[in-house]
Order: sequence, then C-alpha cells, then structure tokens
Amino acid sequence: MSYCRFSDADIYVYPSMGGFECCGCPVGKFFSTKSAADMLRHMKAHRDAGLDVPDYAFLGVFQDRNEYRNPPATFYSRPALNEAARLKRELADARDSALLRNA
Repeated sequence: MSYCRFSDADIYVYPSMGGFECCGCPVGKFFSTKSAADMLRHMKAHRDAGLDVPDYAFLGVFQDRNEYRNPPATFYSRPALNEAARLKRELADARDSALLRNA
C-alpha cells in the first residue's frame, strides 16, 4: 500500500520496514526515515518546491504515524519467516517428545 504513486502525484511514498520511504524522489532520488514527522516535512518540502503531493498522502502518513514502528509480519523477509517456521517446528517436536516420554 502506498500513500501516493507517480500515477496520481509527483512523488511515490510508501511504508517500509519500520518507517516510510520516498522512492524516485526528485529532491534526492531516495529518502527513508523511521519518523512520520520527518516524512511529513519531506513531503512538505516537495510541495513547497511546486510538486504535486495530494492531501490524502499527508493524511495517510499522519494516520499511520505509530503503525510502522514495529513492522507487521508481512514486512519480514522470507528467510526470517522460514527461520521462524523452523523454530516453531523444533519447539513442537520437543514438546511432542516430552509428552511421549511422560506417557
């Protein structure tokens, strides 16, 4: 999900691992921050420079200001998810072994 894309704005802003990113940024080609306030200031700098930045993009970043401090599981990398699944299986196997020993 993005806050705005090149199809409807002059910038492309989206949430990322624990923060926000401006991709293909005309100001610096790429801008990444963990702070919604920093992203809002960055977007305002775009608007002040005369670029089209829709109001709903500002609203979206503001509304999600606390959402991406701890990234949801869907943002974790595939290796991290595989490792979590492997550990879960090991714990289940250990639990099952303990239950069998005590039976």
